[in-house]
Amino acid sequence: MKTPLLFLLVALATPQLAAQGLTDVQRHLLDSLVTADVRPGSPGLAVGMVQDGNVIYSNYAGLADLESGIAIGPDTRFNLASTGKQFTAFATLRLIQAGKLSLDEKLEGFFPEFDPRISKVLTVRHLLTHTSGLRDQNSLWSLQGITWWKNSFSNEDVMALMAQQTALNFEPGSQHSYSNANYVVLAELVARVTGQDFSQYTQGLLRELNLEASAHEPDHTAIGPMAVPYFQWDSWESYDWVSDVVGDGAFFSTLTDQLTWEKVLQNQEEDWVKVSQSLIPGDEVRTYGYGLEFGEFQGRRLRYHDGSTGAWKATTWRFDDPQLSIVVMTNSGAIVPSWLAAQLAEVMLGTFHAEKSSFPLGPELVGNELAEETWLGTYQTGPDYFYRFVKRKGGYWLERPNRDPVEIEWEAGAVYHEINDPAFKQHFDYDSTGRLQVTAYYPTHDPYSLQRVTGIEGKQDYSPWLGTYRDTDSGAVWQIVAGRRGEIEALRGDRKMSVKQYIPNQLLVGGFRVEATPPEEGNIDTLWVSSSRLHRVKFERIED
Repeated sequence: MKTPLLFLLVALATPQLAAQGLTDVQRHLLDSLVTADVRPGSPGLAVGMVQDGNVIYSNYAGLADLESGIAIGPDTRFNLASTGKQFTAFATLRLIQAGKLSLDEKLEGFFPEFDPRISKVLTVRHLLTHTSGLRDQNSLWSLQGITWWKNSFSNEDVMALMAQQTALNFEPGSQHSYSNANYVVLAELVARVTGQDFSQYTQGLLRELNLEASAHEPDHTAIGPMAVPYFQWDSWESYDWVSDVVGDGAFFSTLTDQLTWEKVLQNQEEDWVKVSQSLIPGDEVRTYGYGLEFGEFQGRRLRYHDGSTGAWKATTWRFDDPQLSIVVMTNSGAIVPSWLAAQLAEVMLGTFHAEKSSFPLGPELVGNELAEETWLGTYQTGPDYFYRFVKRKGGYWLERPNRDPVEIEWEAGAVYHEINDPAFKQHFDYDSTGRLQVTAYYPTHDPYSLQRVTGIEGKQDYSPWLGTYRDTDSGAVWQIVAGRRGEIEALRGDRKMSVKQYIPNQLLVGGFRVEATPPEEGNIDTLWVSSSRLHRVKFERIED
């Protein structure tokens, strides 16, 4: 017999975090949330919680291998991806506490192959907190048209790529910008300081903690049984894991081991435990520490980290008040661990409300209807995200980067919505400076606003952009060529990238932002290419 949901919600109106563990009501609701997105014969997940030093909940759903029908269980190994960065940071911290490294030690003594302009300014602290400015290796490979996880790259390949770099994304310490390269370099630093292979050294640390099934895996042919990753297209499809890069990810573990780790963190009072769970002293970055992010959830301090490598995804959440850890790991591309962790946390905190979106579904005041010539046009947030509202075929359309155009219609006041998905709303109003903006609403995320900007109008002359360009640091070569209908296309080798333009002097090429200032006469000589983990990589024209 199913417990009525209304009874569950009433019973959860106040937090139930007593030392005796979960109530039957909590357990029932946790189970329903964990299994909600797992269908018979599909991949699944492993979920657990530790409270006050004790495992209070664990659950497994779905299959580790669809072909063999093996179910996910306590011994199923998952790739935790970037959630494993905490263990790279842990290995680094142990060397710091042993006096073999220091936070502010420069890298020049360890990496003579690096450009001195980089190694003389970077420190261990910069690597730990993602304030180094090192370019992300996966993004650099993407510049070349290489999909990193489809190749058997190793740490040696990453280090060779870093040695080619002559510039950073920014001055070290001036910004925080996530880059996987930081933690691969940390892994190599640990290896050079200890004189051991990084994976072998960390395996010794992990065994001291009784994490028997956990390891950084630098040889994809020797990983052994694991949860096979699956994406859902028309059917569930898997792919081969061939990457051998470790330190930034490729950390394989079981739920049993991860709950053991959470118990260690909650029960032990050794100095390294406290330090590893704290922000790094003397650092201006207040959102990232030893492989952990710092934030808040419903007014409570939270330490966490998400990881994602293809369909493998994981997340770890840690609260101090109450003392509670939540671990989620999956081999399903259809499951989002961070969303599930948030729901599980709400159950434990007594704030869960089924069927009720925690995000605003629209504006409180719809405002007055605007004339179309007022609101049609281009809007921007951040350096490379745009909305463009146009009128064609008698209707209004919204164009966005890397998305198909959608038709919208008037709803009320200054609010419009997508015809095929009315929950997606756009509200036009003016910000505090009097600038026109549009705010987007949807049930699964916070509203966000874009400001009106001067967009491009009419047919554009792309001839100054046409040509071949090369980045000497990565060896990437791009071609910008004319299309058949007056547009332009970009090529990386034989791979074509889509090109969109929303504002003058900037192109969106695939997942990259390309900036240049066309001269009054002649061709563009230099392109500056950026993405979320690359900043102004210089491409120079090599032929017309």
